[in-house]
Amino acid sequence: VIGNGDVTNVAEADFMLKSTGCAGVSIGRGALANPWIFRQLVQWEQSGAYGPPGNFDDRLELLLRQFRYLLEMTTERRAISMFRKMGHWYLKSMRVKPALRHEFQLASNLDDFGQAVRQIAAEGPAVGSRSGVLPDMHIPVPGGPVERW
Repeated sequence: VIGNGDVTNVAEADFMLKSTGCAGVSIGRGALANPWIFRQLVQWEQSGAYGPPGNFDDRLELLLRQFRYLLEMTTERRAISMFRKMGHWYLKSMRVKPALRHEFQLASNLDDFGQAVRQIAAEGPAVGSRSGVLPDMHIPVPGGPVERW
């Protein structure tokens, strides 16, 4: 049996495994807020310890890398359109000010996209520090399932 229930960090995975007896956990939205969760889970499983999730600069670098991969696969216009949803998750987890997230969402070409990213990079997070661990992000759950175990 695989446990499923919005696991967003190692502590929640550990709690689910121990409290339910499931053989593993399914990770979905949790990876949108913390793309490092898979690496952290492997480290935890192998050694009992794990490193922190990425800081602001790590997340910005990953955002740009993922966007470049998307550009290799499709047109500029389509890549920008497709990346808006993923970019939104990145920017929320990076604690970027809502006004800057909005500017990012309005980008319609590479120049706009680049300008928004440069402004985000220059301003850094609205909460937390640029090089430290960012605060946890609440991930809303659609109506129906419970939010916590």
